[in-house]
Amino acid sequence: MLKGQFRPLDVKDILLPLQDLVLRMGQGSRVNALRGEELECAARAFNRSSFDPYLKLDVVFVDGDGVAEGAVDEGGPTREFCTLLIHQIQNHFVFEGPEGNKTLALNSV
Repeated sequence: MLKGQFRPLDVKDILLPLQDLVLRMGQGSRVNALRGEELECAARAFNRSSFDPYLKLDVVFVDGDGVAEGAVDEGGPTREFCTLLIHQIQNHFVFEGPEGNKTLALNSV
């Protein structure tokens, strides 16, 4: 092929890289969440070797004994978990300033 010319696009070249993602679409990365400890639970889940950021989150709220609340995650528990997680991140010590106007704290300690 001459410089500047492109070879015709083959559908196989597009679909093969997506094959693995399609095969895993029904799977999810599990997060066991304790209410009030969403940030710690997220960190623990994200650091697991089995966690895959390309899969959907599969959130299960559990009590202190690890017993699931029983809600099937069809989006509601994940939405609730993400909302609670964002609130905990906003109130984490790495951010400072008044409510609604927080910035990253530049504290080396």
